[in-house]
Amino acid sequence: MKRLGLFVAEVCLCCLWIPTVILADAPADEVEQADYMAMYRSHSGTWESVTTTRLIEADETLVFKGRWVQREILNGTMVEMKGYEEKEGETYEYMWLYGYDPREESYVGWFHDMRGLNSKFYGNWSERDKKMTWTLADAEEAGIMVTIVDDLSEPDELRFTFELEGDDGTLLMTQAGVATRVKDE
Repeated sequence: MKRLGLFVAEVCLCCLWIPTVILADAPADEVEQADYMAMYRSHSGTWESVTTTRLIEADETLVFKGRWVQREILNGTMVEMKGYEEKEGETYEYMWLYGYDPREESYVGWFHDMRGLNSKFYGNWSERDKKMTWTLADAEEAGIMVTIVDDLSEPDELRFTFELEGDDGTLLMTQAGVATRVKDE
């Protein structure tokens, strides 16, 4: 389990946020165009982050610094985030795509990394708190539970947390991070 925790720590190093709209398999004129992007429109741009990861079983704390670029794609129906994290000279690259699936009535996020990991997440937006809570789509099959909370309440700062639990509910890893918008780029 320690290896899984470390691997996931390296994989899930950064902010898991940026949901948008995906109008799956429906012609544009047949689907009411709700503005799911409104809360994220102001978050496009370049961001720098610091993430503190705690591996519970190993009693180890790691700090990663990162940078990503977020942009709207496909006429604003999706958001793409490409970025990297660094620790001790090693670079880890990843990509997120976010959308909204009206058939599932849920935000959906897809994570891909340089090691070939591909994961699907479902998101639940709280308008009151300006927070998105993500959960791993195939958690039962994977034997783990991943919960990510992204705080989008500030236009130039993002706060995020991540928890990884084993199939028995044991907490294996936590993360907390802050990202700030890079000005004048």
